[in-house]
Amino acid sequence: MIVIREAERFVLIDGYLRVEALRRLGRDTAAATAWPVTEIDALLHRRHLLSAGPAAIEDAWLLDRLRGHGLSMDDLACRLCRSKSWVSRRLGLLDALPVSVQARVRAGTVPPQAAMKYLVPLARANKRQCEQLIVGLGDTHVSVRELGALYAAWKRADRAGKQRLVTEPLLFLRALASTAPVPDDDATSLHKDLTTLAAIAWRAGRRARDGGRFTAELTKAWRAASDAFATLAATIEEMHAGPDPSTSHPDPA
Repeated sequence: MIVIREAERFVLIDGYLRVEALRRLGRDTAAATAWPVTEIDALLHRRHLLSAGPAAIEDAWLLDRLRGHGLSMDDLACRLCRSKSWVSRRLGLLDALPVSVQARVRAGTVPPQAAMKYLVPLARANKRQCEQLIVGLGDTHVSVRELGALYAAWKRADRAGKQRLVTEPLLFLRALASTAPVPDDDATSLHKDLTTLAAIAWRAGRRARDGGRFTAELTKAWRAASDAFATLAATIEEMHAGPDPSTSHPDPA
């Protein structure tokens, strides 16, 4: 656990779950590391030390806490090595979204990216209909693409259409799924694969020329790639060659 000292008390920076576990076990003391910095610096240090990036809603809570200490948008962007747009999008999750919508983001049924890109502008335009949309979705997990389609349809609709859409969003998504394009056939998929392979091969060639010494790992990777290309080449040559004439026999006279 990490704490800082403020006057005559300690402020917990990291370790809330461990404190709660100790409380349930009936423990009233815990070992912690005290950082000799301010709360602002401690929160920022902890954010930079995280091995995996926190969820967008967690970033929003951190930004809101730091904003409470008087940091401006410029300060927040600079201290977190991010753009002002990045800061604004995350704070929008708290400033614009109703509490019920934030709960869906925390629960994982609504992707944070979708909430920032589509639900925040929807809530700013009509907070009540944003809440109705989330109620209509219930516990259904929706994708960024699906929420994008809902928001685009909402913007195009008239007043009555907007209300129907936020009341029955799952009906709209089912209709959208039923009109989804037919998946690519095998020939189209193969064309895409071969085009991608060609681009990757050209790019790898440039990097090989500029990369200098070939390491053991690179040699191993090249052998695997070479074997795969050889197998692919043999398969395609066999397709173009057609049936083997030696295996075909004339009909008896």
